Formats: sequence, structure tokens, C-alpha cells
Amino acid sequence: MDFMKIGKARNLLIESEKAKKALIDALRQNTITENMKNKLLLVNEIISFCERDEMDIDLVEVFISSLLEGGKPTTDDFMNILEMLSECQSNLEDYISESIHPSIRRSEEFNDYCSAITEYIRGKQENTKEKRKELVRRQIYDIPGLFAKYLTEILQEIHGKEGFSYSNVLLYLKQLSSEKKIITIGGPQGRVKYCFPDPSTIEDRTRFYDKFFACQGIVEEKVTNKFTQMGGSKFRDIFLVNHVNRPILLSVSFGKVRNIEKSFIKSYGDLKRYEYLVIDEGFIPEDQTLNLDILEARKITQIEDGKEEELWIDKDRALLFP
Repeated sequence: MDFMKIGKARNLLIESEKAKKALIDALRQNTITENMKNKLLLVNEIISFCERDEMDIDLVEVFISSLLEGGKPTTDDFMNILEMLSECQSNLEDYISESIHPSIRRSEEFNDYCSAITEYIRGKQENTKEKRKELVRRQIYDIPGLFAKYLTEILQEIHGKEGFSYSNVLLYLKQLSSEKKIITIGGPQGRVKYCFPDPSTIEDRTRFYDKFFACQGIVEEKVTNKFTQMGGSKFRDIFLVNHVNRPILLSVSFGKVRNIEKSFIKSYGDLKRYEYLVIDEGFIPEDQTLNLDILEARKITQIEDGKEEELWIDKDRALLFP
């Protein structure tokens, strides 16, 4: 018998009502006291101790973080977290009761039965969440450049609010990003995160021509001097960005970005076919290997230690959606 674990469960059960009250108070009040903060963080600890699945744990972390940062999560999110906490309270009571009174432990056959039912329910929940996450991915591929809040509103309008609360969508975005299915880039002043397909997953970019698009990769070299400008009213700098085996040309206002060669960057803007650079901008390549798709940049960030640092932004065009 693990007396330390039983003691931990008993303490969490005692504190759980205070944690539940802190959740309610946090939604009612404009400020969160240090004591409330500690009780809110206790919710994370309770959920983890009860060994909820990873998505439940991530959802609670996103929810609590949003509260602590002054956000106002949706009522659906609040009710889901409250229900989850109540379930954990029951789990804690059962664990303590069974641990202290071994005589009431269930038979091995009954335990196997319960485990099978639990796995079935968990599998069903996982399947539903995976389907919702796929709907999020598809929406981003259909309309690249959506920011999280606007994306949530569209998903709710099309599919209903169930399962598509703001914190749920943030969680799906986090998972899709870690799975390298999407990339996110901070918008003007980093206030919003724009969502795009991960370019490494796109075999045929033609469907994204003249749409918002993003790239990420290493800036191989500045290739402006490998083009001759035959007229046109715009002056550009052109960089070759290599993303795995799908290089792309990055077009930037002349002289705005310097010394970014060999840097790992992210950029969003307008995806154009190669002919746009020749016909509309009047740039003729001296090297035919540069017959590549062009991203007409609206913002460029440099990635260092996993963090984005803004290198350049077109202030007039960086805001993609109102």
C-alpha cells in the first residue's frame, strides 16, 4: 500500500473544493489574487494526479493560463473543466476508499471488465477529438492566414460550438503545429497568431496561388543580382529560401532586410507563380534554376531558440483580416 500516494490523494481531495471555488471566482472577478492563482494551479495538479488523458491535461493548462493572463474563456470551456474536476473528485474518493479498505477491492474479473469499458470510452473520445482537429486543419488549408479567434468563429458557425471553444481550437493548433501540419506566425506586433498550412506538406502549390501563404526555412542567399529588371515600378530584394526540397523565392521591399543569409526564418504574404515576377514585376532571371514560386512578403521573422523575432513588417499590409 502506497501511504504517500494515499496521503497525496487525500490532500488533493480536501483542496479540490477550494480549487473549484477559485475557478468560479476567477470568472466573476476582474483581478486574480495570489491565493486564487495558487488554487487555480492546483486544478492542473489534480487533473494530472488523476491521470486524465494528455488532451484533457493540455486543455486544462490552456484554460488556466488564459485565466491567469486576463482572458475570459467561454462558458462551454468552464463547464467542461468543472465537470472534469468533479469527476476527479469522485476518482480521488474511490481511490482513497479502496486503498484504505482492501476488503472492498473488486475482483480481477471485474477490474478487467472496467478497464475494457474505460478503454472503449477513451478511444471513442479520442476519435471525436481527432475528427475535430482534422476539421481545423482543413479550414486552415481552405483559408490560409486565419488567426485563432477568427478561425474559432468560422468553425463554430459551420460545425457548431460543441468541441470548438476557443481554448479547444488553441489546443488543436498546438497539436497540429507539433505534428508539422500547420505553422503559425505572429501578426502585427505579435498580437495574433496567423495559421497557415505547413509548406512541407504541400505537393502542389498551384491551389494557393494568389492566396495568403507562409514559408519557413533557411535563407540560402540573396539573389537580387541574378535578375535583370526590365521596367516595372517596384524595387525588390529577392532571397532564395530552402525548405527541405521545396525552395521558394522571397520577395521583399528593396533594402528593408539585410544580412539574413543562413538564418532560419518564417514569412507570410501572397503566393505568386513565377510568371508574376517576370510579367508583372519585370524581373528577368539570368539563372533558369530560379524559376520558382514567389512569396511576396508582408512580414518576416527570425527564429532563434524557438522564439520569433520580427525582422521586417509591411505596416500597411501585414494585417490579413480585420
